[in-house]
Amino acid sequence: MKCIKSKYFRKVLLLTAIFLISCDKNPKQPWIEKCIIYKDSSYQIPLDTILLFEKDSNFVKRNGYYKIYNSDIINNYSIGKIKNRKKVGLWKLYYKDALSAEEHYNDKGEFDGFVIQYDPSNGNFLSVYHFNNGEQVGIQKEYYLNNILAQVYTLDKNDQYRDKFVCYNTKGKIIYKEDFGKEGTGYYKKYNNDTIIREGKYLKGKRVGIHVQKEYFQSHYPLIENTFYNQKGGFYKVKLFGNLKAVIQTKGDSIVYDYTKNKTRKITFLKEKIIENAVYNDTVIF
Repeated sequence: MKCIKSKYFRKVLLLTAIFLISCDKNPKQPWIEKCIIYKDSSYQIPLDTILLFEKDSNFVKRNGYYKIYNSDIINNYSIGKIKNRKKVGLWKLYYKDALSAEEHYNDKGEFDGFVIQYDPSNGNFLSVYHFNNGEQVGIQKEYYLNNILAQVYTLDKNDQYRDKFVCYNTKGKIIYKEDFGKEGTGYYKKYNNDTIIREGKYLKGKRVGIHVQKEYFQSHYPLIENTFYNQKGGFYKVKLFGNLKAVIQTKGDSIVYDYTKNKTRKITFLKEKIIENAVYNDTVIF
């Protein structure tokens, strides 16, 4: 009889626990950041582990060498030094335990020096960007997946093109060259191998005329975006056509956005006939 009672009470306790858990209005939330603090830059001797949750948004990290996880995937993390609440020096980012980026910071926690992205599957370069006290300036390099240069260009402190701009195809052959000079005037093109995916004119660092952008979305049929700029660099019209349904739910085959006096007129076309004409009291970005 005691055995039966014992089993009965264990069953009651189990059902009660399940009921309480199911009624918990505040279930335990997963952590959003895991920090392991190490003795030095060898990252061999851990000193402490801290789990941060959404409520810990104001948490102040103490000085030290950190390995930081932003998810529960144990082989995705970054390592580097924190000083006075900011990232300083060299930080390395890893994806599936393979190096995916290197970032250099100054004492203010700003990018300073090279920021390099790698293909974690083989270690090839994806991009080599240069920063000075938080501003992307100087010679910038972008690569195809096979470690061959795709673009080399120069930016000034206002993020505008200067001097030589060179594009290559996947065989390393130069397919376009421009010189934006000291004032940032020239014609911009960006290629994916031999296919132009972006182009447009710059006048003294400002976009003017029509700028064209093509997005393929894993399809041979691109979405084409034409943006119209005035001589002061302000855009006043955008036209979308091509693979429109890849990004917008619509019955049309093209859409035009006209921007005037803080209002947007959105006109949808189907076979060159207007099927929708709407006006919004704001600048609507598709």
